[in-house]
Amino acid sequence: MAAFLYRNRFTVIDSLGPEFITNGQFTNNFDGWNTEQGSTIQFLLDNSTPLDYGCLKLIKSDSVPLREEGVYSSPFAVDSGMTYQVRVSNYSTREGNLRLFAASKDPPFEGDGLNRYFPFSESRNNYQTVFKATRSDEHARLQLLINHLDSLVWVDNVSVAPVTAAFHDPKKLCRLFVNPTPAEVSFDLGDSLFFNPEQNPVSGSFSLLPYSSAVLIFDSALITTAHMPEAYSLLRLFPNPARRGSQVMIELKSDTRETAEVRLLNMFGVVTTVIEVQQTGRVISFQLPSSISPGVYLVEVNGREGRCVAKLLVGE
Repeated sequence: MAAFLYRNRFTVIDSLGPEFITNGQFTNNFDGWNTEQGSTIQFLLDNSTPLDYGCLKLIKSDSVPLREEGVYSSPFAVDSGMTYQVRVSNYSTREGNLRLFAASKDPPFEGDGLNRYFPFSESRNNYQTVFKATRSDEHARLQLLINHLDSLVWVDNVSVAPVTAAFHDPKKLCRLFVNPTPAEVSFDLGDSLFFNPEQNPVSGSFSLLPYSSAVLIFDSALITTAHMPEAYSLLRLFPNPARRGSQVMIELKSDTRETAEVRLLNMFGVVTTVIEVQQTGRVISFQLPSSISPGVYLVEVNGREGRCVAKLLVGE
């Protein structure tokens, strides 16, 4: 099975239970992570500031081209056809790729559905992806592998948890934009969220130079299953788009001092977050969960003014 660069093809709908692998502190033990017998990789505990201090450090300096080595987690069970969310943060002083591979600890060490590369660089990268188990395995292990000569990478915030997720068929998600004219053309993307081939989010509008073309990967569309009566008042959100884990400010139409309920609905109309906010004026704020997937969400505020709504674009 070929390994692919990071691109999440699933949207998480809900969590199904506790994490199989939880983020270790990595301060005085390896929290169940080990190396293969005979491995030449250096596996250390470290305190890397970009990764919130306690983390794992992998160093590979042998001279065998393309030879992968790494570390593996404690075993956990996966069921065929079920989906699992994986999170990892990495950092390095150089550029390379960290491969995440889920496979059985028992011979013949078959893969369980996850086999992807996650780039690392001189800045912290936070990744999350979802994979569907290709078979049932009572002794699955998550492996972190590197093969770049003289490679060095710090790893932290590793977790695996069962989730329900919707699959996006990549064959149906690519959009080709063409400008056959001698003038620059701008395309209105509406509320849709796209990614370019470099994994950067593209939303709002998109411009093409004369006689040029580009491919964008469609990520999520308008919320079509969430009912929005015409009587609802619209909110103003800042910033919009916003990043996961960031603060979002909501501007209402009048001043008031009471508790307001803020609800966040995903593209399927499912309420993902409910927050109670003390309103002391026209502007209230709430924090986006860092665990939500990028996409289009509906923000709904229930308070003195009734129900007010707005669409919010969430990026990485």
